[in-house]
Amino acid sequence: MTSVSLSELLKEHTRLQHDALECRLRDFLAGITIERYETFLQRWYGFIAPWEETVSSRLPVELSELLGDRRKARSLESDLSFLSKGSFNKQSIPLCDFVPDLRTVDDVLGSMYVIEGATLGGKVIRKMLERQLALPNGAGFAFFSSYGNLTMKRWLEFKELLDVHCKSIGAKSVACGSAQETFNVLSRWLLIH
Repeated sequence: MTSVSLSELLKEHTRLQHDALECRLRDFLAGITIERYETFLQRWYGFIAPWEETVSSRLPVELSELLGDRRKARSLESDLSFLSKGSFNKQSIPLCDFVPDLRTVDDVLGSMYVIEGATLGGKVIRKMLERQLALPNGAGFAFFSSYGNLTMKRWLEFKELLDVHCKSIGAKSVACGSAQETFNVLSRWLLIH
């Protein structure tokens, strides 16, 4: 297990969950309306906001900057504010009360793999949504274009960081379990059937 990079292991251990969620997402997004899109973003916000709080509280000082500009709750708030024409109230959005149990840095990094991977996939989702929703000047898509043109660069940096911090077989195993749990929770929370 130690000779294979953690990102490769994570991809292998979450492939079925990733493929199942991707398939349900494709079906859900086909023919989506502005109203359904807004609800979809609210569900994302309901997961991301408490997840970011949990991650922030679990990272040691030397890794605290890791989450920093990778936070996504603010971009979701921006999208939801735009879609609701300024009447967005984050206190009215239900929050996920079964966020993955992230006890260690290895747990956090495994969970972050799922969210950072979703950011990478967000570019594809944005293209689908732009064609269907015809929102003006790309407004309402901040979440699905979190890093703009730097998305691939940020993804490669994150994969490198995984390998620097999770070297042992035990650390890799914990990270893989956390990624699987994050996929399970996220899939249930988004309620995509």
